[in-house]
Amino acid sequence: MLERLDDLRHLGGQLGREGTAGALVTYRELDGPGSLRYLVSADEGKTLAAAILEGATQRLGRRVVHLRDLGKDALLALPPEEQYLVATGRTYFRGLSFDQLHRMQFDLETTGLDAGRDRIFMVAVRDPSGATEVLEAFLRRSIARLLTGDVSGVRDIYVATLDALRRRELPPYDVSSKVRLTKTPAQYLDTRETRREMSYEAMLASGRTSWSAGDRIRVYRTRSGSGSVIEEPEDETAAVGRADARDYDVDHYARVLRKTYAARLARAFTPGDFEVLLADPDQMSLFTPPIATIRTVLTKEEQAHID
Repeated sequence: MLERLDDLRHLGGQLGREGTAGALVTYRELDGPGSLRYLVSADEGKTLAAAILEGATQRLGRRVVHLRDLGKDALLALPPEEQYLVATGRTYFRGLSFDQLHRMQFDLETTGLDAGRDRIFMVAVRDPSGATEVLEAFLRRSIARLLTGDVSGVRDIYVATLDALRRRELPPYDVSSKVRLTKTPAQYLDTRETRREMSYEAMLASGRTSWSAGDRIRVYRTRSGSGSVIEEPEDETAAVGRADARDYDVDHYARVLRKTYAARLARAFTPGDFEVLLADPDQMSLFTPPIATIRTVLTKEEQAHID
């Protein structure tokens, strides 16, 4: 789309209105208040781009090499696949609106770039609400022990945290996530029949039917698989110390502890030693080597950057 046709005037009779037989480049004037008034087309994208660049070079008295040099106010050039979608009215996701899409962002951390030797040691995942599980105290304490070479201490912290989860000694606040609500109540209710989302279901279950897009709440996953809202106090110590139901999903948070947080320590050990370090204390093998025999494989540089 062009703001004006000046850069195509040099084509003379080879420039014509849409439908003109034999025209090298055709145009159609668009309705509406936008400044990009002309939709121009050619059989080949290269032909169209070359014609515009030649005309712009003549008009400006200097060589114009790229279409982007003309600026966004003068021209819009979409990639071919997006041109197709605009021209046909089709979309990537059929009839789904943007708010109905469930998007996911993930990050892979590897020990190196050699596929034959190196391996993935951490996968971090974030969903559209921004949910991240809060079991960071375990990770901070483990890294502190790891940097002093105290492998047995790392094991002790992992087992103690896992036991605390299974005995429900941790308050829900410690496993909760602070999430951002991206939909209004009306927007969520429009899509609720096709896809239910834990944070909004938790709001409705707590009797809250009014909120604004952008509000942040604290939620956790209950043993039934649903969500529950926790009030965010001004003083976090008050949240930790108060009475609570402790009805969180133990199995879910045990997996989060191992796969999201403990997995960040994998780089410090051989694969076999790492499996021993995180072995379930309730399912120990008779042939498991003693933790005291495990050593880290970190270099001094890696120790400086592991946290």
